[in-house]
Amino acid sequence: MLHFMPDSGLRMELVFKLKRVNENNYEKGNNYMEKLRKKIETYLPFNEQEEQDQRQFLRLLEHMPDLLTRENDVAHITVSAWIVNLDRTKVLMAYHNIYQSWAWLGGHADGNPDVRQVIRKEIEEESGLTDIRFLTDDIFSLESLTVDGHEKRGTYISSHLHLNLTFLLEADEHLPLRIKPDENSQIGWINISEIAEKSTEKWFVDKIYFKLCQKVLRDFPPREYYKAYEDRYKTIHQKGASWFSNTPTPIVMELLEKYGISLSSPILEIGCGEGRDAKALLEKGYCLKATDVSPEAISYCKAAFPEHISNFQTLDCLKDHHPFSYTFIYSVAVIHMLVPSKDRTDFYQFIYQHLTENGLSLICTMGDGKIERETDIRNAFRVEEREHSSGSIPVASTSCKMVSFSTFEKELKENHFTIIEKGLTESFPDFPILMYALVKK
Repeated sequence: MLHFMPDSGLRMELVFKLKRVNENNYEKGNNYMEKLRKKIETYLPFNEQEEQDQRQFLRLLEHMPDLLTRENDVAHITVSAWIVNLDRTKVLMAYHNIYQSWAWLGGHADGNPDVRQVIRKEIEEESGLTDIRFLTDDIFSLESLTVDGHEKRGTYISSHLHLNLTFLLEADEHLPLRIKPDENSQIGWINISEIAEKSTEKWFVDKIYFKLCQKVLRDFPPREYYKAYEDRYKTIHQKGASWFSNTPTPIVMELLEKYGISLSSPILEIGCGEGRDAKALLEKGYCLKATDVSPEAISYCKAAFPEHISNFQTLDCLKDHHPFSYTFIYSVAVIHMLVPSKDRTDFYQFIYQHLTENGLSLICTMGDGKIERETDIRNAFRVEEREHSSGSIPVASTSCKMVSFSTFEKELKENHFTIIEKGLTESFPDFPILMYALVKK
């Protein structure tokens, strides 16, 4: 290999450049450390263990500036990941070679003060997962952990302290996993009810894992399967696109005009999505309240129709209290997303209870009146490739229950509706074929 020395001018330029890089890196590191210290300082402890450990963290951060690396063999910062599945029933754990037990994922900061970056790296290294989502940007838990002396790769490691910061993340349990042979021999999703059985570290189970399960259920309860469209909307909107077209469903306007619903009559839309039908009604001057269970969809509509911001509202018609009644309620391609009978009944009852005495409701659902099928709601948040006008896109699969005309009619009658008219219609190009029923009390 040929070696050469640059001339003095070039050499000095290189020295100054390296000096600037080092100064920038030092400044960046200090900024991250200061942010980290503030996050720990402002963290709201969950219990006495966290209160005491938080005080210890702050004392050590003040008196031991080299906590980021393992060169400090007394105490150093580590990060752990509490990764839950989409319905919050399982946690991703690894069978660790050193401890011979199922445990959470995580590792050492090793000089990197960007602990979120560290945890992403550790998760990918230990499990192969890259498609993960932080459920909160904040530290989810902190704990001071004692580590007994042990051998690692032929070297004895003295007993020391891990100043551990835990982050809460979410991942699809159906995604492929892989082990990291030098650290773990198994990786898998463990039912929350089985953690005590799987982990041989009783102190961890009693003091840490149990606490984390409590905090998840308190602050991040399971998401209802029918809210999977929230994920789909977010995915597509981040790409600067929309999931549905802006072509309105013809039968909505046809029936409003056919049955003489005036512009001043209160109208409710359940499941407005990205505003396909709401836009047409609002432009005509109808008194419409357009709702959707997805906050992302409502935000999209408000941005798309700024002159009608007050007409859009987030609403979960299965759970939320809503104090108003309407002359006309319509819902296009919503009921098919509800699978369990109870949810479908609650949907119909919401409409029944919010119709005025002589009010009308238009309910459109996917299907040709013959086919009956349903999906497994446990897979509603599962990411899969779906065709879109912009190409194939990985999105949440959501849920679907298609029923026949006879089942559709039976459901309506069981919920005390009288069918005025029914048939097949379309909302092209989004739904080439739909069953519909116009009903009253």
